Amino acid sequence: MWRVLTPFSLWARMEGFSEKFVKLCVHSTTSVLFVTKMGLAQQSTQAVLNQFADGGWFDFEYRKPLVENTVGGSQNLWSAVVEDMLKTGNVQIKYSSQIVSVVQHDGTWSLTSSHGIHHVGFKSVVLAIPANTASKIVQGRPLKNALVSQVGYIPSSVTLHRDNATLYPAFEQAPDHVLYMVEPAHMTGRIGKIFGALQSDLLLTVHGQRDQSHMRIDSRKVLATWTWSHHYFTIWDLLVAWKVVPWFNGGGGLHYAGDWVFGMGHEDAIRSGIAAACRVGIPGHIQDTHSNFLYSRLLAMCR
Repeated sequence: MWRVLTPFSLWARMEGFSEKFVKLCVHSTTSVLFVTKMGLAQQSTQAVLNQFADGGWFDFEYRKPLVENTVGGSQNLWSAVVEDMLKTGNVQIKYSSQIVSVVQHDGTWSLTSSHGIHHVGFKSVVLAIPANTASKIVQGRPLKNALVSQVGYIPSSVTLHRDNATLYPAFEQAPDHVLYMVEPAHMTGRIGKIFGALQSDLLLTVHGQRDQSHMRIDSRKVLATWTWSHHYFTIWDLLVAWKVVPWFNGGGGLHYAGDWVFGMGHEDAIRSGIAAACRVGIPGHIQDTHSNFLYSRLLAMCR
C-alpha cells in the first residue's frame, strides 16, 4: 500500500536511486511501446515497479536503455493468435463501423453504430477501448461513467517516416537489433523490426507529448501522421482503475477491458481482454488441438 500511494520520484530518492539511473534505465524502458514517460514522477511507484516484476513486461531489455525483439513478445503472441483464429474459424469479424452508443434495456444490451444501425439482444458486451471513450458511449450509468472517466490520457503526435536523423545520437553505435532510441523529448523506433520485418527501414516517432516540442522530421520522408492518446497512472488513476472499477466491472453484463484496467502496455491490454472473456464465460479448453498452446498461453495471462 505504501508503494501504491507513493509518487515514484519520492520513492526513488528515498531508496537511493540517482537521477541519472532513473533517466537512463527507467525513463527509457517505460517509454517503450507508447507508454508515456511524461508525468512519470507523479505516477504510483507500484504501477512503475510492476513493469519490472516477474511476470511483468518481457519487452524490456533492462541491461541497456533499449529494447530487443523478443520471440515471446506481446506483439508476436497477439499476431499469432489472430492468425490462428482467422485460419481455424474460431473468430468471426462481423462489424467494422464505430460504436457510438451502448444501452441496456430489459436485461440485454443494444449497440448503435456511427451509421445509425442498431444491433440488439446482447447478453454481454466487452468494451476493449480506452476509458475516456467507454465513459462517453455507455448510456444510463452517469456515476460509473464519471468514475471511469477519471483515468487520464495524454495526446501525442505519431509520425511514420524514414528520417534517420530522429535516432538519438547516444545510441548510434548500438547493435542493429535495437528497436527504440529514447531521449527526453521524443522516442523513435524501428517499427518494422518489432513485427519481424528485420530489413524494414520504417521509423515511428512519438513526440509532442504535453508541453514537449515536436521533433523536426524531414517532410519529404514522412509517410503518415496521427494523434494518439495514451493514459498514465497517477495515484488517483490507479486507485480508480484497481480499487473502484472492479466493484462494478462485469455488472449487468458490461465488461471493461483495455490496458488501463490492469496497468499499461500491450501485455496488460491482452490480459484485461482475456479476463473479460473469462468473466463472460469462455471454455477452459477448446477442441482444436492445433490451437491449444496459444489458447492456454492467453488464459494464463489473466490468472
